[in-house]
Amino acid sequence: MRIYVGDCLIGSSEIWENYKNDSWDDLMLLTYSELLNYNPTVRDLVCNDSIERRATASFEVVDSSRKFSILPGMETRIIFRDGFIFTGLVSSVRRFLEGSLSNGVLIHNVEVVDNTRIAERRLVAKAYIDKTAGEIVEALLNEFLAEEGVTAGDIYPGEYIDAITFPQLTVAECLNRLAEMSAYLWYIDYDRSLHFIPKSANTAEWHINNDLSSVTSFEIEYSDANYRNVQYILGSGTKTDTIVEYFLGDGVQKTFTLGYTLAEAPVIKVNNVEVTTGVKGVDSGCDWYYAIGDNTIIQDQNATPLSSSDVLSVEYVGSFTLLVKVSSAAQITSRKNREGYGSGKYEAFLTDITINESDVAKQIARGILAEYSIESSVVQYTTHSKIFSGELQHIKIDSLGIDSDFLVTNVDARIVDPDENLIEYSVTAVCGPAEQSWESIFCQMAEAAKAKYHSAIGAENVVLGAYTFEKTWQSTNRPNIFISVYPDSGTTPATDVFPCFDPDDINKYFVVYSNGAEVFRKIVTLRDFDNPSEFYTVAILNPAESNLTISHIGLWGGDSATNAAGSGIELSKYSFSYTKNELESLQFEFTDYKGW
Repeated sequence: MRIYVGDCLIGSSEIWENYKNDSWDDLMLLTYSELLNYNPTVRDLVCNDSIERRATASFEVVDSSRKFSILPGMETRIIFRDGFIFTGLVSSVRRFLEGSLSNGVLIHNVEVVDNTRIAERRLVAKAYIDKTAGEIVEALLNEFLAEEGVTAGDIYPGEYIDAITFPQLTVAECLNRLAEMSAYLWYIDYDRSLHFIPKSANTAEWHINNDLSSVTSFEIEYSDANYRNVQYILGSGTKTDTIVEYFLGDGVQKTFTLGYTLAEAPVIKVNNVEVTTGVKGVDSGCDWYYAIGDNTIIQDQNATPLSSSDVLSVEYVGSFTLLVKVSSAAQITSRKNREGYGSGKYEAFLTDITINESDVAKQIARGILAEYSIESSVVQYTTHSKIFSGELQHIKIDSLGIDSDFLVTNVDARIVDPDENLIEYSVTAVCGPAEQSWESIFCQMAEAAKAKYHSAIGAENVVLGAYTFEKTWQSTNRPNIFISVYPDSGTTPATDVFPCFDPDDINKYFVVYSNGAEVFRKIVTLRDFDNPSEFYTVAILNPAESNLTISHIGLWGGDSATNAAGSGIELSKYSFSYTKNELESLQFEFTDYKGW
């Protein structure tokens, strides 16, 4: 067994990294035994490999020299003689002295988490339309994980997804959602390769047959703890199709109630003639008033109520709380026949207010049923043969009535004979749904709380993405927002001499380019020029704006800048490769600095 922490091989006198800063005179004074003790040894090593939570490893480093250093974030590689490999990052280190405080041995108690932690460090604010789950996984890899040194492993297509939003979720949470929808699993292996695969695609190197020669103990448990054959999913508010409702007046009524709360501004007509509308409590002088999130419209208080011969029509897009139900008819019938009474239905309910599309909710529900609509058989055994979680292993034991494929969900590896380098693997494998660990349950509770928070801050379930850009201006730049030039007897306008910009004319318009050509512009949202050496600008693209492939963004200004494309002076232009859709709202923050 070998353990590397950073670039140092623990427990080997062949690695001089630990004392490379010592002089040769100091090293020559050490005896051979002292030199061996200079490099620390390892004890109490345990590796846990699980598909429902991060894989972990823990061990103690016995540091006689008290000079060794292990810090959180260091890469750790554990390589066993049989080829079992664990890699990850140090998550915590606890140090204490064993023996006397003056000359005792320093013990480093080290906890390591596997490479899936990399996917927990980056946040995603994106929406994807008309893609397979595998295509979305590849997009997440390229945009977020490639920068962290993660490469593509086996990435299968998975389910086709009409639309999905990730409102400031971690990459790991996004991958969990995609895996759930496709009944897949994902992991980042010891080479930092991302895999997104069907549970049936990862076959173990060996299987268990009737002679049980490969295992040292074995037991099986049958359970229906998580069984369900009907799955409900409650999402958040989703939009209706365009609806037209008609009402007749009665000479008195001025308030009319719609079938749904308003998600967008309505078009109101009286006798097929469109009237003016405004927002309740905000606008005035309109014929009718409405409010987003409300299901009533109100006629102006000074207007004459509609008579029985007047027809009021309201064309609008409403919103409603999404609830879907997916059933497995075959499983319902099977359970009913087995039990001999009742409906055979086992119902389960899931609330996820980040879901706002019916098709997405149904895909998730189908993925859940694919895993949980069968009873679980859980086997636990010990072996000295290498195996990993996430592998599919066939187990056939006629005396126990077992002949099925089992998914390895958890592996604990520990050294039982250091002299022989003998490793014992304690394995849990499941056919059907696994019972959740407490850690998994608490993680789901935390994710639900986070989803509720994101739903509260989001507008109409739109993904909010934030991007920052900076530009440092030099005195030689022309035109220049930080230089004031005034004509006098020696200074006149020229191709490289511009008059000063009025502050109101700096960064007036935000411009979107596609293939380098301007396709959209709008007034910027916010500007701050309080610091004479710094100019701060904010621009926001709303969901309905610039839903195309963007190549660049920029800021324009000058007194001639208007809404017309190409008007004014281009002050800055940034490369921004992005394909935007109507589920995304993007915020851009620009900071211009005076560089002299």
